[in-house]
Amino acid sequence: MTLIETKQLSYAYQKDNWAIKKLSLSIQPGITGLLGVNGAGKSTLIALLTGQLKAQAGTLDIFGKDYQYQRRQILNKIALVPQEYAFYPTLSVKENLLFFAKLRKELGAFKTRVDEALDFCQLKNHQDKVSQTLSGGFKRRLNLAIGIVNKPSLLFLDEPTIGIDPVSRNFILTAIQRLKKTGVSIVYTSHQMAEIDILCDQVIIINQGEVLHQGDLSTLKKNNGYTFEAETMYPWPQGISDFVKQYELKLEECHIVGQLPAQINIIEITQEFHRYFERQQANLKQFSIRPSSMESLFLQKINHA
Repeated sequence: MTLIETKQLSYAYQKDNWAIKKLSLSIQPGITGLLGVNGAGKSTLIALLTGQLKAQAGTLDIFGKDYQYQRRQILNKIALVPQEYAFYPTLSVKENLLFFAKLRKELGAFKTRVDEALDFCQLKNHQDKVSQTLSGGFKRRLNLAIGIVNKPSLLFLDEPTIGIDPVSRNFILTAIQRLKKTGVSIVYTSHQMAEIDILCDQVIIINQGEVLHQGDLSTLKKNNGYTFEAETMYPWPQGISDFVKQYELKLEECHIVGQLPAQINIIEITQEFHRYFERQQANLKQFSIRPSSMESLFLQKINHA
C-alpha cells in the first residue's frame, strides 16, 4: 500500500513565489530519504505532510486517507522529530515524556508508553535529570523518545543527528533501523549522504519545490553508474588528456577522476587503462571503479537540474 501520495501539491508563502510547485510523489512503507539543497522546499513539504501548513492546491493522501477530510485520523498516527530540541528544558527527561504521552490520553497506559520510550532510547539512567543539563547526544535521544512515545505509524525525522559526536550518531542511526523493524515507516531528511546510504530504501530529491527524482535507492545507484578514481605519477604519459577525455574523465593534479555510465563494461575499461599505462611505460599507482556514492548521485541530479 502506498504510504503517502501527493498530486500537484502546491504552496506559496507569497503570491507566485512557490515553495512547493505542482509536486507529485509516492512514498512506500520503509525509510524514505528526502533530499535537497537548502531552500529546495524540504521544510515546507514536511510542514504540509505533518499538518503544520495547508496546501493551497493539489491533493495529499496518507495511509490511503484524504488529508482534507480525514486530517485528525491521519495526524493521530504520525509524529515529527524536528531539527530543533522539542522539549521543555526545565523539566526532567521523564516529566517531558509524561507530558507528551498525556496529550494522547485516548491511547491509555501512558506510564507504560513512557517506560518503553525510555528503554528504547536508553534513557532510564537519565530519566530524573533536568533536560537542559543533558549532553547534545542525549538531548537528541530525548527528542527521538518524545517522537515515539505515542506509537506513531509514520515518523518524520528532520536531521536527527546534527551536531552530535560519532558514538551518539551511531546510536541514533541504529535506533532508526530498530524502529523500521517494528513496522514504523520513516521520512528522513539529512545533509549527510552516508546516512541516507545506510538507512534508506527509497529517496526523493527535490529542487526549487519540484521533484527531481524519486524511487528505490538500489535502482538509483544501479542506473547511475560508477565513480572512477586513479592515481598517477608525474610526468604524465604522452596523450593522456585525449585518452581520458574519451571516457569523459578529468585530470586533477596526479589523479584521474569522474563518473562512468551504468552501461559501461568495467572489465574492458580496466584492461584498457592498464594496457595504456603499460604502453606508455608510466606508473598507475592506484585504480578503482566503484558504484557511485549517494553524495555523487545527489550532486549529479542537482547539477543537471
